[in-house]
Amino acid sequence: HLGRTIDRRPAPKTLQKLAKLNDAIRGWKFGGDFSPPSNQGLVQMTVNPTGWATSTSLFYKSLGDPQAYSKYLSVENNLPIANKLARHGGQLGKYDFLAGLEKTDLLGKVPIYKQTGRAMETFLNVAKIELYKAFEPIRKQQGWSEAQMIEKIGDMVMSAKSETIGMSASRRIVERGFATSPAYLRAAGNTLASLFEGGISGHMARRSLVGMATGLMLTAMGRYSYLVAQGRMTEEEMKDRLTPTSPRFLSFPVDLPNGERTENKQSHIYIALTRGVASTYSIAKGDKQAISGVLEPAAEFASSRIVGAPSVQLLTELKTGRDFKGNKIPRWEMIAKILTPVGAEKAIWDKGTGQMKA
Repeated sequence: HLGRTIDRRPAPKTLQKLAKLNDAIRGWKFGGDFSPPSNQGLVQMTVNPTGWATSTSLFYKSLGDPQAYSKYLSVENNLPIANKLARHGGQLGKYDFLAGLEKTDLLGKVPIYKQTGRAMETFLNVAKIELYKAFEPIRKQQGWSEAQMIEKIGDMVMSAKSETIGMSASRRIVERGFATSPAYLRAAGNTLASLFEGGISGHMARRSLVGMATGLMLTAMGRYSYLVAQGRMTEEEMKDRLTPTSPRFLSFPVDLPNGERTENKQSHIYIALTRGVASTYSIAKGDKQAISGVLEPAAEFASSRIVGAPSVQLLTELKTGRDFKGNKIPRWEMIAKILTPVGAEKAIWDKGTGQMKA
């Protein structure tokens, strides 16, 4: 890491072992993932579309070309910008959610994980450099802080550093052992804290919220339009699901084998923030019945990123013999679900019932 933690006392060995277990399971489950452009890149896609196109292109190029990022740095002033990011504490590489995929780790030696880990790191590094290019003109014009801009760039791609908030080594180990994606939690918290600030921090936080909400709504609209075309959703229902004050905002219907339908609600923290802002505006206009629904998605987001950590979930299910819904399931199924790579989950497990597909 380019930064330093304040407290360097070693964490207890038990926590270190749990962190290593979580790193390995998380690396196996999320390592072979091709979603960074549509996940960590959602904000950049809307606030800096040309930069997002560059980041996405480099993501796919680096899957087959280990030198793709090095070639990118040799073009124009990309290397000087990377040096500026590093000098002001911006993180380039060594991302906590890629722990377990390093060259020294077992997964880091498996071809597909080696490639996707490299591609994810390349995407985030390039996204930060391109976002710097996008916001540097307005920063200079307004005379805002370059260091604050660089910190907010990390939040925009959901990779907030622990060093910038003086996190101790023990706390970092706890995060690695009990959280699925601690960088997401830090980035969301930083954005929320800066929403009403002035200067570059507030400007970029507000752009992040609007950008993420827009990106989520655009991707949801594509899926809804498909369901409407298939006759599985009405246009009125689609409009309701795209209304921030609706309880069904950005949720997706799941048809069960018994003919019933359930709702798959997204637990993204930015959905909670968007619903909160929209509801506050509606109430201010006199709509006393506006439904914010902020606590539910916010709580689901926190629980899915903390209690839902792969290592914690596996140990809990093995101990109780039940899944998170309270259903009894055999131990082999618990282990299989936890270890199923995220990219293969839809093909193997039924989202509605949680059972393995025939």
